[in-house]
Amino acid sequence: MTSCHLWKKTVVPGQLDAWLRRVGPFVPPERLAVVVPVNGRRQNLQAYLETEQEARALAERFGGRTSHVSASDWLPAPATAPGKPLAFGRHLLVSAHPEELVRLRAAHPRRGVLCIPAAMAFGTGEHATTAMCLRFLSEVSVRLRTGAPWTVLDLGTGSGVLALAGKLFGAASALGYDNDPHAVRTARENAALNGIKGVTFRRIDLLRQVWPSAQPDGWPFVTANLFSELLISLLPRIVSEMQAGGQLIASGILGTQAAEVEQALTTNGLEIIEKRRRGRWVAYLIRKRD
Repeated sequence: MTSCHLWKKTVVPGQLDAWLRRVGPFVPPERLAVVVPVNGRRQNLQAYLETEQEARALAERFGGRTSHVSASDWLPAPATAPGKPLAFGRHLLVSAHPEELVRLRAAHPRRGVLCIPAAMAFGTGEHATTAMCLRFLSEVSVRLRTGAPWTVLDLGTGSGVLALAGKLFGAASALGYDNDPHAVRTARENAALNGIKGVTFRRIDLLRQVWPSAQPDGWPFVTANLFSELLISLLPRIVSEMQAGGQLIASGILGTQAAEVEQALTTNGLEIIEKRRRGRWVAYLIRKRD
């Protein structure tokens, strides 16, 4: 993709969190940006979208302006510098540079190594929500390796990094769902780039479509890096898809939304094992009660 469409709306700083909550269900987190001018009196909330139709739909719903921008204006910089991959505990390295993949795997035979090039699909590892999910997944997988074979369902898969990491950490298989066709294409490309088998990516509207029964006995492990409104709406379905005692990693949640999310987790029969915070964002390790 050589260009995209920009939606932009000017908001006052005190209303930024409220606007993120309103726009969040319609735009993946990686496509949202906040531009702060020097005087700080107004902030520009921006969304980078694949089609003009998507941009116009946001403008019709929320106001604001739309424009067409070239690739040089929106493509993100690589998440890592050459020779300096992101490290997630002792078990995972993530590089944005494909040419480093063979060398890093040879240099770190006891670590999983992923290459996730910078792209419009969410999840190269540097965003706080993705980083917290990867650390939780790394830590939990150490305990899972000693038990029965396990599988992982990744909701809002983006670049596929969580599903791919789960496979590297020992999952027998992984399935990633995303409503964004560009994300699904990117995730499949990343699986091929890393030579990882046993991972499937499908496009699905999690709120409106029936989820295929890919795991008849229930999922032992689910990851969900989603905005809070979407997560809360999906919790009853997530719980119904999980095994008793299964675990859920959830992030994409602003600190100001934590209390609402925690109430929803409890209401849906889930137990918070651990909560972490990084900047504006929080992440949870959660267990479904037996």
